[in-house]
Amino acid sequence: DCADWFADYARVVFDRLGDRVAMWATHNEPIVPSLVGYGSGVFAPGLADSTAGYQAAHTLNLAHGKAVQVFRQGAYRGKIGIVLDLHNLIPASDSEADRLACQRALENAQSIFLDPIFNGRYPAYLMEWLGPTAPRIQAGDLELIHQPLDFLGMNYYFTSAVSHSPHGGLLKVDQKMLTLPSMGHTDVGWGIYPSGIRSVLHRVKTVIGSLPVYITENGTAVPDQADAAGFVEDRARINYLRLHLIELHKAIEEGVNLKGYFLWSLMDNFEWASGFRPRFGIIRVDYATQKRTPKLSARWYGDVAANNRLTE
Repeated sequence: DCADWFADYARVVFDRLGDRVAMWATHNEPIVPSLVGYGSGVFAPGLADSTAGYQAAHTLNLAHGKAVQVFRQGAYRGKIGIVLDLHNLIPASDSEADRLACQRALENAQSIFLDPIFNGRYPAYLMEWLGPTAPRIQAGDLELIHQPLDFLGMNYYFTSAVSHSPHGGLLKVDQKMLTLPSMGHTDVGWGIYPSGIRSVLHRVKTVIGSLPVYITENGTAVPDQADAAGFVEDRARINYLRLHLIELHKAIEEGVNLKGYFLWSLMDNFEWASGFRPRFGIIRVDYATQKRTPKLSARWYGDVAANNRLTE
């Protein structure tokens, strides 16, 4: 019933805001509430039930399809798509065990959404591996999920090497984030691997073809140190953004239909289970006073946007 409730909600929002919104996304990172929330229990609702997690993922796919149907039937203005977190996963070695482990990890984190939405089917290898844990699919579900879209939104933050591990949970995998030696890790422990964003774009292109892609999230949390005036000279963040923008320019030159880039984030904010500690913003927020102070990265990024080129 949740999928129908979501379609009803979408209709209300389309009716109320359709005259001023040009681009719609049905979901943002559906893996988070489903496989991470219901499945592993890291985020809300924290159930740690794999079967419920995969069924929630299927329900989110259904909700997406029904919302797109409502949008098309109502002939609303603008365009509609979905936003998925698509990180780069590569085998840790050339062994068949690691290669298959990487395939399971990719199908579990990404193809479970990409395949039914864009190809009208779930990844066969993953479904066979999951067995009784796989989602229950009713007749007509896949046709409903497989709706024509106007764009794909992609969130990218890191690259991981995947290996087979007998102690690696349901999927029997282990993942280790890769990072450039000169870059270290972010303030939330993520590796920094800019070329991964271009690799994902090329891989996704094999699934969605020439459909427009927008980078809807990319950025980093660094241990900001504010001076007495609240200003942060965050050159590590500038370097992170610069390297990723270079990779995106290369992807465009190589034929990827990339149409836009949205930095995460404009302001420091509440970061899920990590609370207010990690700061992703290019504008510093003093949480006690709510004072906003643009960081050095804000000035740099403003110049990049205004001049349509890298200035450093």
